[in-house]
Amino acid sequence: MRKFVGLILIFSSFISSAQPPAKFKFFLSERTGKIPSTYSSADNLYLRDMVVDPPQKIIIKLTKKEREEILKKVQSINFFSYPDVYKFESADTSKLIGLKQPCAQFNLTVFVDGKMKYVSWNDCHSGTPSKNNMSENLEDLRRLIDNFLYSKKSYKKSKPLRAMYL
Repeated sequence: MRKFVGLILIFSSFISSAQPPAKFKFFLSERTGKIPSTYSSADNLYLRDMVVDPPQKIIIKLTKKEREEILKKVQSINFFSYPDVYKFESADTSKLIGLKQPCAQFNLTVFVDGKMKYVSWNDCHSGTPSKNNMSENLEDLRRLIDNFLYSKKSYKKSKPLRAMYL
């Protein structure tokens, strides 16, 4: 009987020490023109800026594996330590930073286990790496999310743009 009780205690302590899966949601917004394209993982909804037409609503549901991969990237770049408004800083102050036009403004809000972090940044710079690879990390995270969204059938079937921003 004592062995049985001991096994139950060991098993219950193992279960209680295991971490439950993170409650993870995010909201990504990209603005090049007047209206941002946005994705809400909580609503599985992508609002696509159509430039000259009204925004298009597209239902896009990410898989559990895709969401886990995004969360791992959020954690690996230490997203919650970024400033709310990230301003590009060159890793090499002796090099000129190129400016590209048009450039986009990004906003990413991440919710993990009751914590929230908002980061805003742009991609207006080119030609030099950022200090601590912070800009590259944000762009890698954004591209990861975009690649998942753009690979979905519902996105591919959506109405094509009739115009683009210059």
